[in-house]
Amino acid sequence: MRSIAAIFTAPVKSLSLVRSESVTVGQSGIVEDRRFHIIDADGQLLTQRQQGRLTLVEAAYSAESDELSHQFPDGQHAAGITDLGDAVTTAIWGRQVPGREVTGPWNDALSTFCGSPVRLVKTDNPGASFDEYPISVLSRASLDNLSSRINGWPQ
Repeated sequence: MRSIAAIFTAPVKSLSLVRSESVTVGQSGIVEDRRFHIIDADGQLLTQRQQGRLTLVEAAYSAESDELSHQFPDGQHAAGITDLGDAVTTAIWGRQVPGREVTGPWNDALSTFCGSPVRLVKTDNPGASFDEYPISVLSRASLDNLSSRINGWPQ
């Protein structure tokens, strides 16, 4: 019998993965996954490819209350209801993804953390910030194989 060992999501694309007990899957993937993304001062998508440190920031999002929080590695915390500002469209791997800039404490906190001005964007369509596919699946056998090749990491 096949089973799911773990489910991980990232409410904000490129921030730390969060283990979830259950998720809602819609036509665009996991509804809570990558609901937000980050753009630089030029409006270009910012990911771990440019800012590897982003994986150190933990995000939590409640779709019911529309509350988003970020926990930074230095202990700084940014949280609140996500008020929406200007409309923006972000190119994400060849797709034009419409959204709205999020106003609140996240932009300043993320900009300080990244060392340059950035903006947080909430996509108009849940799950639209994916790369190639809206859901990625990794088998336990594949993870075990990878682990054996890189000295036991990850477990």
